[in-house]
Amino acid sequence: MTENITRTEIKCIDRYGVENTFTYHIVEHGPNEWQFIIEMIPPNNVDFADIQFKRISGDTARTTWMGNDFKPYYSGKGIFDAMIPEAAKVLGIKIVSSRKKVEPGEWREPEAEAVWLRLIDKGLVRYDADRDEYSLI
Repeated sequence: MTENITRTEIKCIDRYGVENTFTYHIVEHGPNEWQFIIEMIPPNNVDFADIQFKRISGDTARTTWMGNDFKPYYSGKGIFDAMIPEAAKVLGIKIVSSRKKVEPGEWREPEAEAVWLRLIDKGLVRYDADRDEYSLI
């Protein structure tokens, strides 16, 4: 059985300043949870990176996962730096980071912290120390 998936291209700037193009598609896990699956071109249907969000209020969603299994084709490519603003635009909602061990099942790994810090450097995010939360501006 062949799936008919609509893929959208996204350009990402890697750690060396080189532009790479990937595609993504969205999988909905209920009305308030989304998984963006990012794949190489052409997709091999085995390896992918993904980022997931869960709505926490009417207009805000929290990142719940960022992962690439440290696959060389996806590591250091700036995928999540590009996908967080893209997800906010596509979903029409505000995106915030997970916090460090605040709620059961909520955490922020050092690799995710690095993504949010790069977005601060780009002027796209602010950090609220009281909430221990990054948010897209």
